[in-house]
Amino acid sequence: MHDLMSPARAAAALILLLAPAAARAQPEPVSPVPKASVRKVRVAAGPEYRASGLHRFLLGPNYRRLWTTPIDVEVLDVKRLAGGLRAEKRGGGKQTKSLRFEGEDGREFKVRSVDKDPEAALPPEYRDTFVRWVAQDQISAGLPAGPMVVDRLMEALGLLWVPHKFVVIPDDPALGKFRKEFAGMLGILEEVPRVKDPVTAGFENVEKIYNSEAVWLEGVDAGEVRVDPRAYLRARLLDMFIGDWDRHQLQFKWARVKGNPLLQPIAEDRDQAFAKFDGALLAVARMGQSRFVNFEDKYPPVFGLNWAGRFMDRRFLGELDRAAWDEEVRKVQETLPDSVLHEAVRRMPPEYDEIIGPKMVQALRARREKLPELARQYYEAMAREAEVWGTDGPDVADIQRNDDRSLEVRVAPVKEDGTAGEPFFHRIYRPGETREVRLYLQGGDDRAVSHGRADLSPIEVRVIGDGGNDVVDDSAGGGTHFYDAEGHNRMVKGPGSAYNDGFFVPSVDYVGDSFMDWGGSTGPALWVEALPDEGVLIGARLQKTAFGFRKDPYRYQQSIGAAYATTLGGWRFEYLGDFLRTNSHKRTEVLLRASDVELIRFQGFGNETSAPLGDEFYRTGQRQYLFRPRFRYGLEHLDFWVGPSLKFTHTPVRSDTFLAANPQYGVKDFGEVGIGTAMRWDARNHVTAANRGALLARRSGARIRSTRPLSSAGRTACAA
Repeated sequence: MHDLMSPARAAAALILLLAPAAARAQPEPVSPVPKASVRKVRVAAGPEYRASGLHRFLLGPNYRRLWTTPIDVEVLDVKRLAGGLRAEKRGGGKQTKSLRFEGEDGREFKVRSVDKDPEAALPPEYRDTFVRWVAQDQISAGLPAGPMVVDRLMEALGLLWVPHKFVVIPDDPALGKFRKEFAGMLGILEEVPRVKDPVTAGFENVEKIYNSEAVWLEGVDAGEVRVDPRAYLRARLLDMFIGDWDRHQLQFKWARVKGNPLLQPIAEDRDQAFAKFDGALLAVARMGQSRFVNFEDKYPPVFGLNWAGRFMDRRFLGELDRAAWDEEVRKVQETLPDSVLHEAVRRMPPEYDEIIGPKMVQALRARREKLPELARQYYEAMAREAEVWGTDGPDVADIQRNDDRSLEVRVAPVKEDGTAGEPFFHRIYRPGETREVRLYLQGGDDRAVSHGRADLSPIEVRVIGDGGNDVVDDSAGGGTHFYDAEGHNRMVKGPGSAYNDGFFVPSVDYVGDSFMDWGGSTGPALWVEALPDEGVLIGARLQKTAFGFRKDPYRYQQSIGAAYATTLGGWRFEYLGDFLRTNSHKRTEVLLRASDVELIRFQGFGNETSAPLGDEFYRTGQRQYLFRPRFRYGLEHLDFWVGPSLKFTHTPVRSDTFLAANPQYGVKDFGEVGIGTAMRWDARNHVTAANRGALLARRSGARIRSTRPLSSAGRTACAA
């Protein structure tokens, strides 16, 4: 099997031409650092992002012109704002640093750095490599004034928001112990929303604000609060509209508004709004990492744009059907006319507006018109394998298969008297949109009851328990799959029912995200391989990946590709398939190959043979056709393979080779059928860049061979 070269590895050699050996672009304070008495300074957000023509071609022009263009910026008035400010604590995420201030009137503010340091966001093994330099350089892909533009759009859509503006932190005693680190920093000022006197403007009707952790752990899971799905969808449509791909759960807070039991989203941290990764190497990287989006007049692939928000989207948008999505998309389009787009773009400094303003408005207009199609793609991707979530309290779920082949699901809390309360979830799924519904019961002693024959609806139903003593009654329906490894559980089965009590622990990546288990993607991938005899194989594959329930890392992956061998001047064509089973260590792999660039080197039998006439005399090209399906069983570090193989080869005999002078069995047309086994123990800490661990591999097999054509004149042999 050949490795698909990852985009990062494929681009590494070219990037190294640009990256100085120890380049570490660090945000620099404004020079000279202004005192508090200074009202305004002129400063460029990131003069270090100026780049040569080759640099811009490979790593992108991005927003370099804006980062290197001086603008007039107010100096933060620490003496008068909010009655006087004093620095309270340092904050920030993995790239941004921020300083929080408290005013004499009780209000709080924070200043977030415009420039970033991406080191903490990188895996440790990359922090002292060229990757760190590239990550720093790509800060220029962010629009420095992005939050100001988004302010006007959020205001128009009726979402909760706070205004943003550029400031420079002065050199002032009010900074206290943070003076040395933050004096002179160019940042973006925003007020921390406050619901007590003095109340932040726009938050007068807000009773309480929650962070995402509280909403997840103490609110939604406990059944105490629920998020407004339509307001959240509106916020997420805005994210897609402005190309903000970094919308994970920590980028939101949640507001409880008077008279509304549903929490309203407060979107924060707009560092990646209008992100523009537009270099040639970034285009290559997008083949394998679609999160490198490029803000332009068309949308990027929907999964790349929404990758960071996929978990919250599945949780909070699950009860909205297509009609609700269409209605919210229409509202967004109607609420963002051209006049609002112009006003939003003019929130940037005039120097920025002059450089990119007209082009930005043009892109926003085009994206507004294309928003329905993007929303349709995302809706259909999520609806195909839908999720329903219960609470950590006792719930009762009703699953009804209807005569029109639809599937209706209701989930309600169990009241103290044991009866069902008012449903907090209700949705009808259509077979044209949905092929699978997953009901996550979570904690508590839950009950799920199905009605209607399984053959009435083609939609597969999975019920997943998690703690508590759960009961699934499938006797009146059948066809339901129940998964629960905790508690004392019971399933009343019907036709086609199944119960699985095996544990399943999903794998996670270096930032703690679990693997994908829904949707899929199709796209190109590089095929680059260096071989000792054939030379460099260079080509491409079209790769399709589909994700599935408890199939880690995917349900299946298939690719078809072609590569050219530079030394032999021929082609290799391959199909690769990898198919996994649900909640199992078993999988099936398939290889189909047609190649005229296989090479064999033969100089006789025995360990003492020599090659006195030069390497070329003992080499012979070969055309090969191979079909090899294999069964694979994998554990944490150990994999076993077994399977048959069918191979046909054509080995021409050139007059100037060793085989011409010493004819051997197997030249010209030759076929073989065999069976092989393999074992691999892999304890490396990283597959592509290991610095500790071990890899052991062993394979063996037996083959039955036959010359062609297969007739009484042919010969057969068995080899092991």
